[in-house]
Amino acid sequence: DALGVELVIENMDYESVLPGIQAGKYDIGIAGITVTDERKENSDFTNPYFLAAQVIVVMEGSEITCKADLEGKKISVQTGTTAESYCIDNNYEYLSYTDSNNACSALMTGKADAWVVDNEVAIALAAENEGLVVLDEYMTEEPFAFALLKGSDELVEELNKYIDQWVEDGTIEAIFAKYEAAYVAPQN
Repeated sequence: DALGVELVIENMDYESVLPGIQAGKYDIGIAGITVTDERKENSDFTNPYFLAAQVIVVMEGSEITCKADLEGKKISVQTGTTAESYCIDNNYEYLSYTDSNNACSALMTGKADAWVVDNEVAIALAAENEGLVVLDEYMTEEPFAFALLKGSDELVEELNKYIDQWVEDGTIEAIFAKYEAAYVAPQN
């Protein structure tokens, strides 16, 4: 509404969002996308609107109580996420799934010893599935922003005006509260 354009939402597998933006198929990706230096090489990003964390989820009674306990364990992750990148970069044994529900199921059925995922997804699925425990220690903290086609400077600048305003005036926090999700403002 603020931009005066019609919003058309197209749901897809997470791993298809950034390639779709880079191919010019979509104007904006809004899917809990973490800003990384690698991703900045191929996409433009707005200012962050949320500071997320990757957390470890285990089954109740697990011997895994912190990040250090993941050594030699199988970790389930969602394909194309920073959780997957973190596991690759740190030489963890991991299993990739196209969505969080399947990654969660891998943990619950014993295919994986732990599951690494965004904190809000972890909290929501732990509330729905008895026996899941979200550990207190974060794997990472990372800013979420909107992704756009490289060279979209004018649109990024326009979106940043609104995002900065909505972070400052509490609009984004109110949206999170509406859905009973914890909000952490991005660090400037």
